This record gives sequence, C-alpha cells and structure tokens, in this order.
Amino acid sequence: MSNHLQPISALPVTALESLDAPLPASLTPRQHYGSSIPATGESDWARVLIVLHKNWKLVALFLCTVFFSTALVSLLMKPVYEPEAKIEIDPPGREIFSLQAGGDGSADAEYIETQSQKLQSDELAVRVIRVLHLDRNPEFSGKLARTASSASGTEQGDAPTLTSAEGAALRAFRQKLNVRRDTSSRLVFLKFASHDPVVAATVVNTLVSQYVESSFETRHKAIADSSQWLSRELDDVRLKMEASTKALADFQQKNGVADVGDNKSTIGEQMGELDRQLGQAQADRIQADSFLRQVRDSGAESLPQVRDNLVMQSLIQKRGEVSTELAQASVIYGPNHPNVKKLRSQLSEFDNQIAAQTKGILGQLKTTATAAAAREKLLSKQIEETTQVLNKVAQYNNLKREAQANEDLYNGLYAKIKEAGISAASKSSNVRIVDRARVLDKPTRPRVIFNLAGALAIGLLGGIFMAFAKERLEKRLHTVDDVRRVTGISSIAAIPEFASSAGNNQKLLVGFRQWQIPLLKPWQSTAGEQRTPAERFLLSRPNSPESEAMRALYTSIMLSRPDNPPKAILIASAFQGEGKTTVATNLAIALARRGKTLLIDADLRRPGVAPAFGMKVEHGLSDVLQRTAEFHQVLISNAILPDLHVLPAGLPSPLASDLTGSTAFREFLTQVRSQFDYVVIDSPPILAFSDARAISPLVDGVVLVGRSGTTTRQALSRTMELLAEVHSAPVLDVVLNAASTLPFPNYGYAYGYGYAA
Repeated sequence: MSNHLQPISALPVTALESLDAPLPASLTPRQHYGSSIPATGESDWARVLIVLHKNWKLVALFLCTVFFSTALVSLLMKPVYEPEAKIEIDPPGREIFSLQAGGDGSADAEYIETQSQKLQSDELAVRVIRVLHLDRNPEFSGKLARTASSASGTEQGDAPTLTSAEGAALRAFRQKLNVRRDTSSRLVFLKFASHDPVVAATVVNTLVSQYVESSFETRHKAIADSSQWLSRELDDVRLKMEASTKALADFQQKNGVADVGDNKSTIGEQMGELDRQLGQAQADRIQADSFLRQVRDSGAESLPQVRDNLVMQSLIQKRGEVSTELAQASVIYGPNHPNVKKLRSQLSEFDNQIAAQTKGILGQLKTTATAAAAREKLLSKQIEETTQVLNKVAQYNNLKREAQANEDLYNGLYAKIKEAGISAASKSSNVRIVDRARVLDKPTRPRVIFNLAGALAIGLLGGIFMAFAKERLEKRLHTVDDVRRVTGISSIAAIPEFASSAGNNQKLLVGFRQWQIPLLKPWQSTAGEQRTPAERFLLSRPNSPESEAMRALYTSIMLSRPDNPPKAILIASAFQGEGKTTVATNLAIALARRGKTLLIDADLRRPGVAPAFGMKVEHGLSDVLQRTAEFHQVLISNAILPDLHVLPAGLPSPLASDLTGSTAFREFLTQVRSQFDYVVIDSPPILAFSDARAISPLVDGVVLVGRSGTTTRQALSRTMELLAEVHSAPVLDVVLNAASTLPFPNYGYAYGYGYAA
C-alpha cells in the first residue's frame, strides 16, 4: 500500500475537473481536433499550401535571387537596337518579268529555305563587313579594331583569306544576325542587334542590298555562261543543219523522189500497184494450172469451162437427140438403111464438133496459164527493181528526218539565246525588298518591365518546383498526410510544437511518495547520460494547444472500440527522442480521470517516466521482474490524482530484452490488467531494441509516435513492418509530435474556443 502526501498547490483545479467529464455520446473522433482524420486525406490545395508553408524560405530565396539578378542584369545591360528588314523571295520563273514559266510550286518552300540559309552565309557577311569596314568597329572586333588597317583580306583561289579583325567581326556578326522565314508566305525577316541604332539599320540594309546584288550577279553570270555555250553550240548545229539540208536536196534531185501528200512518194504508190498486180497474176496462174491438172486427172468434160459453155451444151444436146434417132432407126430399118447411115454421119459430125470445141477450150486454158506465168515473172522483176528504188526512198526519209531535227535544234537554241539576252537586259530579279530597316528611336532590349515580370513568374514557378522537388526528396515526415501515406492509417493525431517549461517537474514532485526506496540523482541513468524530462502539459497547461491535441488522442482511443475500449496500451516509436514518453505520460493523466490507470515505464535502458514526474528512484519494474521487490513496494501514487499510479523502470538493466520478453512480464501484465482499468506502457524504440516488439502482442492496442522533421519515412514504414511480423495488437493511432500549427486551420478555432471558456 502506498501513502499520499499533501495536494499539489500549483495544479489548476479546472484542468483536473475537465478530465472527469464524461465523453458525449455524439462525439466521434472526426469531430475533435487531432483525432481520426478522414481516409480521403487532405485536399490537393491543402497539401500544396502545407508544402509551400514548409518551404516558404526556399521559395522566397529562389524568387528573390531570380528577381534581383534579372533586375541587376537588366539595369546594367547596355541598350541593344534590333531593327528589322523584310524581303520577298520568289522562286525562279515567278518574278514580275520572266520568260521562264514557273514550276508547280512543289519545291518553292525548299528554295526559299535555301535562300534564307544563304542570307546567313559567311561569304555574304564578309562582303558586308568589308563594305562597312566593321572590322574597325570595336563593337565587332574588340581590341583588334585598333590594329585593323585599311587593307582587307584577299581572295586566294576559291578560299577567302581574312584578317584577325575580320575574323573577330565575322564571329560577332553571326551572333548578332537573326534571319527568320515566314512559312506561310514568301517573306523573310532579317534583324541585326547593335548598341548603335544607326549601325544596326545600316548593317541590315547593306546585307539586303548585297544579297540582292549577289543574287543578280549570280544569275547574270549564269546567263552569260549559258549564252556563250549556246552560241558555240549554235554554230555547230547550223553547220550540221546546212549539210543535212544540202544532202537531202542532192539525193532528191538525183533519184527523182518527190513528196506526195503526207509521208508518201511516187515510188511508194508504184510499189503498191505492182504488189497488187503480182498477186493477181499469181492467182490467175495458179487457177489455170489447177484446171489443166483437172483435165489430166478427170478429162476435159469435168472442166467448168466445158460444162458451162453454151456451144458445148447445144452440141451435146443435139448429139444426144441424133443418137436417140439412130438407135430407133437401126431397130426399124436396119444398119444399112440410108436413114441410119445419115444419122451415123450426123452423130460423127457432132462428135467432131464437140472434140474441136473441147480442144479450143483446152488451148485457151493453156494460153491463159502461159500468159499468167509470164506476167508473174515480169511483175516479180519489176518489184525487185522497185525495191531498190525504195531503199533509196528510205535513205531519203532518213536524210529528211536528220535535216528536220537539225533545223528544230537550231531554232530552239536560237530562241534560248534570244531569251537569255532579253532576261539579261531586263535586269529582273526574284528578290524584292518589302521593308528596309529604319533607325530605331527606342532600344529593343532590355525590356525591364517584361524582364522583371518574367523573373517574378519564373522565380515563383521555379521556387514552387524546388519546394515540391525538395518535398519529394525529403525523407523525414512533416505533415499528417505524410504519415498517412506511409502507414495507410487514417486515425492520426497531431500534437503541435510547444516550448518546454523548465522547473515545472520539481513543483509537481509534491504529492508522490515511494515506500523505502533509496534516491537517485534526478533524470540520470547509470551511464551518466543526461535526459530531458517529458512534459506534463495536460496538468501544467490544460488550455494549451498541445493539451487539446492530447484530449483528442484520448477521445480517439476511447472511441476506437466504444463498447469495449482498449485496456492495455503500448506507446512506441521508431527511435528515441520522438516524444513517446511525453505522449505516454499525458495519455495516462487523461485516462486517470476516467478510471484507475497504471503508467508503466518499460524502457529499462533509459527510463523517462520517473523524471517526467520529478521523481528520483532506483527501483521499479526491473526489480519486480527479477523478483527482488514486490509490486506494491515500487508502485507510486498521487493524492490529487488518486487513480493515477506510476511504475518506474528502476535502474537501467543490461537484461532489458530478456526481462520484457520473459514469462514473468506476461504474468505481471496479466496481474495488473485485473487490478487497473487502464494500463499505459512506455517502451524503448522499436527499431533499436526488441523490447517493444515483444510487448506489442500482449496489449490491446499500440499508439505509434513520430516527430515532425525527425522521423523518417523509412523508419516509420519499417516500424509498421516489424509490428506486423510479430502479429502485434492493432495500431490505434499514430501521433505526430512537434507539428507546425500554421498549416492546420482547425487549431485557431479549437484554441480560441478553449481560451474563451
């Protein structure tokens, strides 16, 4: 049993009474500051504001650096004048006066782009430099302008030789020249930057003039070279044309070939007629020979000339009639009767006539065949002779075509020479100056207002980007949303940063007493390590923001299981110095107003609970677990908070892990569960030691503590993994200590309301 001392005079009564008030039935964790936060998390704009608030110094530094650097450069920059000239470049054949027909436009863009590149050529730039003597201008050649003489570089073959001053001026000329082509038209814009407005305008106009002159010279030289070559070719073609024409006339005169109609001649017509007659003669001969073969094979009677001859038909008919009468008379009168003899004589006469007529027809056929053969032979000979004449006609045609080709070529070349002469005389150009550069009365650069506005925009955007980049690379936790993304737990409490109240623990020492326990030096372990005691702000500053946050944590834990609130609660953290002892101490004070509460300091290496209450002890939990002291001997209670009992850790022990993981600790925890309504256990860091991992499965819930700006994402994530590996009790809440109050608008309302009460 423990005795009680006098009440603590410095403790505000209203704070203690507020802890006794029951929780409203309608209060939910999401209706109180610092308790359960919706799973959806903060809005995107809220996160942006948090990130910007946290890194506002970086954003401001980058913005100021960019702005003042731009302002300084703009104010110190020497004024630059950049006048503009505008020219129109037409493809060849599209100029105002041109004998050459323009193309289909498919290569216009390539041609104009090529000319735009020529405007930036070194050769044209050197011409301008030498015309304007820019090598003697310090703006272009620097210190070399003093040594530049009136002599310029020379041309050695196809490679120009530049002086040192001209080389420096050429490099400066390239940097200052700007040529831009309008892709939607045939316009090309030229700009040149210089500190002298007159020089800038003069250079642009001279460049345009030199380009036009160079284009005209190139074109004129090409025309002259072409005309000279065409003239030489024209003489050769004229000689060939005259020779071919004379050869054609001589051949025509010698062979008597004359043109008739289109592509026809007298010999050609004659050859056609001979071919026709030869064909007819061959047909007649073949037909006559066929009839003669028929006579030899079948007799003359089979000939159509014989059958179809009217005389032969009459003779054959009369012979038939006489033959009939002869047969009848022979039967009637006998063979010697005069009538019979007469009929025989008539029959013989008809036979002779038929034979004579047949002989005549055969003779006519033979004559026809002989005549046809002779005629065929004669026509063949004539055709051979005509063929020889046709060869001469072919030669004539060849000579005629050659003469015509030479004449056409001559006429074409002659027309080209005339066109070239007219083009050269017209001095027409496909480049037209639309606008010349004028001398500017105001500098083009610097544009101070525009530069400063751009610097503000770039500085602000760049600062924001750097802030988010830093946030992305930041390994430490700073906001509630950071904790939520790492743990996946929606119930997160944020305790704002507060100033420590030194000496407050000594005042609260009154009211605590221990039975027969020797004293130890305040807040010092056996190793002599000093440790800052935990704050009991719930007692010392009941209306402070941190107290409101602790009440919210208490509410969240109680409402995590409304029907059966957790009884044994483990307070753990990844590393030391994250405020878990402060959370354990103040949570135990809050629970003591609801029921009988035991606060156990299970950190047997660096005890922190006893120093938090200003106690100097050297016996505690380690003695109970090692059976060297009884539980009631080391238990400490308070007269003002009779339901708050503290079990200190005792002296630091090298067997801490063995003691907290032993069966004795399990039995001890079972014993105190039956004697107290709530048990709050302060444990060593989870990542450094195994004590908290061994205790976590024995409790009803775990409160994980981290510190803003100190706890890393990896540490908190690894802590969650280790608790899952040992199948610990569920994590009821995650506490973020030292959270900044400005990003959280709820603070203002909660604190104002509390103070007003």
